[in-house]
Amino acid sequence: MHRSGAATTNRGGLQTDSGDSIVTLDQVPRWRDSEFRYSYENDDSAFQNPYFPDPLTSGAEGENNGNGMVSRFPIDHEVNSKIYLWRGNPWNLEVDAVVNSTNENLDEAHSSPGLHAAAGSGLAEECATMGGCRTGMAKVTHAYDLPARRVIHTVGPKYAVKYHTAAENALSHCYRSCLELLIEEGLQSIAVGCIYTEAKNYPREPAAHVAIRTVRRFLEKQKDKIHAVVFCTITASDTEIYKRLLPLYFPRDKLEEEVAISKLPADVGDENGETVIDERKIRIKPLPNLKKTVPRSPEMSADFPVSDIALTRRYLAKANSLNLSDIAEMKIVYRGGVDSEGRPVMVVVGAHFLLRCLDLERFVLYVVKEFEPLIQKPYTIVYFHSAASLQMQPDLGWMKRLEQILGRKHQRNLHAIYVLHPTFGLKTAVFAMQLFVDDVVWKKVVYVDRLLQLFAYVPREQLSIPDFVFQHDLEVNGGKGVIVDPRTKYVYQRP
Repeated sequence: MHRSGAATTNRGGLQTDSGDSIVTLDQVPRWRDSEFRYSYENDDSAFQNPYFPDPLTSGAEGENNGNGMVSRFPIDHEVNSKIYLWRGNPWNLEVDAVVNSTNENLDEAHSSPGLHAAAGSGLAEECATMGGCRTGMAKVTHAYDLPARRVIHTVGPKYAVKYHTAAENALSHCYRSCLELLIEEGLQSIAVGCIYTEAKNYPREPAAHVAIRTVRRFLEKQKDKIHAVVFCTITASDTEIYKRLLPLYFPRDKLEEEVAISKLPADVGDENGETVIDERKIRIKPLPNLKKTVPRSPEMSADFPVSDIALTRRYLAKANSLNLSDIAEMKIVYRGGVDSEGRPVMVVVGAHFLLRCLDLERFVLYVVKEFEPLIQKPYTIVYFHSAASLQMQPDLGWMKRLEQILGRKHQRNLHAIYVLHPTFGLKTAVFAMQLFVDDVVWKKVVYVDRLLQLFAYVPREQLSIPDFVFQHDLEVNGGKGVIVDPRTKYVYQRP
């Protein structure tokens, strides 16, 4: 199926700056046309990695015996016609876009090998102006000296077996974000390598499962908008993995479809290819009927029920017993300084809150741990909605649960929630909460369209602001009347 060192066309004699010939898409055979057929007979061990157990494979192997079961990935010749497998350097492919697996700073040193050397210095210069990129998301730049038209940059997750579900879904979101951005840019063909790095400890085979099934689910919905997806591999081991797994998700005939029924992992994700673990969903349960035996400390006002205090204490004790540093590193919620009247500030970054990319139960515990000391006195929340997408947010169950735990004190002492860069959808949702939910919190929302307006409520030096918020502010407001110091990130009114 794939070619290594295939005879290439120089596109009218043109070559890349490195001297490598440009490979056009019609020189890479389609997956559906490949004569390669993998033999799975007596090959159960091929789906096991002796060093990294595949977290996608469950113990329910007996259920996938192929007898009378419907294929979860039936034959789709139109989808198959869009899939290619190429062993070689993706930077030589003449496609609309190539994917760069990088870090959150879009650093040249952490980018896919060979990209910046092939693209030229202009790529690094543009990346330095992009304001970084969050894990699971994607950004696009020009391709400069590459035969491709654009480079799509994405940040893969760190991998740990304990939090493999979060890593799987963040990785799935990487691939989906790249494909969504491809469509948004009006492009139709994309070459994508393996979006993970050895430094992040992501095992190859589970990563390939996530990549292939995510692309399959996306093409099922958007196949009329995408012409080609080229899976690029560099090493022999990656090539063999893709050759073995592609027939499971893109079967070309009835035999491959039947084999896939018995060989696919038990968990192949939802309609987007993301893993859904029921026990990780927030369950809204009635509050326990706590007896009023908790002794009141002097600072406990009679205005707050003992049941609220007991519940907060119980969750706070649990939060303090756990290591929640992984949640802290995500920078979704963190403490700021004080507002213009001296109230402590809590910062929430909406764009860091990726759907199902974290354990919501652990996240709620972390928020309780951070909020509880602040809510004893009047405090303020600053919410950066900059570049946040509403469809990526989980349902409001976790928020309702959080309010149950924190009790009425946080509602009473909350001064305001300053929402920066609100969208129409967010305003609509908040308006509905103000109308239909008897909760004073939603009536304390203050919308702020510009950073300069926010600084009237919370001084700039009291806030740690992600770079992409500055970038978003300039994009939506056109930089009118402001100057941003590139070193300090301070925003000034233009004289």
